[in-house]
Amino acid sequence: MKIAILLGILLILGLGTFLHWRTATAIAMCGDILAIVGFFLYIPETPSWLIRKGRLRDAHTTLTKMWGPGREAEVQNDIKIISKRFNFKDNKTMIRNGKKFFSIRQIIPTTLGYMRPYILKPFFIALVFLVFQCFWGNTIITAYKVEIVTKLKGNADWMDSYVISIVATAVEIISLVILCLLLLVIGRRTMGLVSGIGMVICASILIGVLYYEVTADVVIHENAIIWVKILFFMLYNFTAMIGLGILPFIMMGEMLPSKVRGFGTGLIVAIYDVLVGVSLALYPSISNVHGIKGIFLIFGISSLFCTVFVFLFLPETHRKRLEEIETYFHQPNIMWITGNGYRKVKENEQIV
Repeated sequence: MKIAILLGILLILGLGTFLHWRTATAIAMCGDILAIVGFFLYIPETPSWLIRKGRLRDAHTTLTKMWGPGREAEVQNDIKIISKRFNFKDNKTMIRNGKKFFSIRQIIPTTLGYMRPYILKPFFIALVFLVFQCFWGNTIITAYKVEIVTKLKGNADWMDSYVISIVATAVEIISLVILCLLLLVIGRRTMGLVSGIGMVICASILIGVLYYEVTADVVIHENAIIWVKILFFMLYNFTAMIGLGILPFIMMGEMLPSKVRGFGTGLIVAIYDVLVGVSLALYPSISNVHGIKGIFLIFGISSLFCTVFVFLFLPETHRKRLEEIETYFHQPNIMWITGNGYRKVKENEQIV
């Protein structure tokens, strides 16, 4: 998904470079229309939702499309595993004529049922991990990339901000492809820590160069300094996208228990979107007051705190079954470093 988003950003930057903004906007709207049509015609419901609603035949059809022909054993195994994860005795619903209707009287008991440690712990870990994106600059860089590049290059009229932004976006896409390959063999925590440390180093060097420009009486090798700033800006984006820029979205679905996964991820993303709007609205004011060096100082400090958070709290979910991850959060620990890791979940064990 993130690769598709960056490809769209790359396309828009290219259109904005060579076409009038009205023409670029019209072309972009065509993509939105196609996406809406595709959403209604081709995107199926998730197997978990279908099984929860008792629509096993539809779930079988969806899983068959996902696995491909000739994989009936895998399809049946997935249906069996997903069905076991739902404990319908705990559902605060009434069943009438084969359909579920929510009972108003059960709102408070249902809400209190979600206030359990094994639900709250992964929820807040996923929430904080995602919210850090607003502070270390993921959304701000995406929205203000051309403006940031313009401020970094200063008075260097020989450098085109749009071209540099296109190259920076291409670098991010390459880093995401690398991440997709690395996640097959390397753990989430390792990638998060490598990404965070790399971001802190790049931000620190970039801040040092920016302060050098401000404090030095005469800037030596001015053109070389500009290229250093652009280079470490791109490296900052590269190291972000091989870990912290995408892991929160991956790990939300892995950490949250199945019975609250839809509601929990929706609430987390809603909170995140509100904070994204706030951070984007505050960026111009902060940039005008503290300059680009102040912006990257905030990014660097936030990257450091996010890296520490990953080390202390983020569980390792690589090659772990969803049942094992849910069982891990039943432990009394909050921090990963104080826990006992995972225990093997028996095949017939019911997670409640």
